[in-house]
Amino acid sequence: VMSEQVERKLLGILRNPTESPYGNPIPGLDELDARPVPTRQPGVVSVVDLLAERGEDSVEARIRRLAEPLQIDPVLLGQLAAAGIRPNTRARFSVRDEYIRIEVEDRAHAVLELSSELAAHIFVLP
Repeated sequence: VMSEQVERKLLGILRNPTESPYGNPIPGLDELDARPVPTRQPGVVSVVDLLAERGEDSVEARIRRLAEPLQIDPVLLGQLAAAGIRPNTRARFSVRDEYIRIEVEDRAHAVLELSSELAAHIFVLP
């Protein structure tokens, strides 16, 4: 368990972050008198939901966050990083059978295909 004093010191050292490196809001910031990010971000949806809503085989969107189920597998995290899949990058998402193909802008030959089950944990802003 981390003390409040250590939490405040870390916030200062890290220049008062409001989101994790994966784009997820940091919980409990309001308890430290820091500016929290709303847990619901308007317009942000799962890429799988976006593809289904639009009824298209391909969409472009800005990656906003990678949910926790993607963060537990070090190998998968390495694959995501190698393909440039991280918050605030634009990508094209395409349906390929049971998979979602992800191509990040400005990353030639950096393509990753994830199962729809895993891709559902990538949240985007169209």
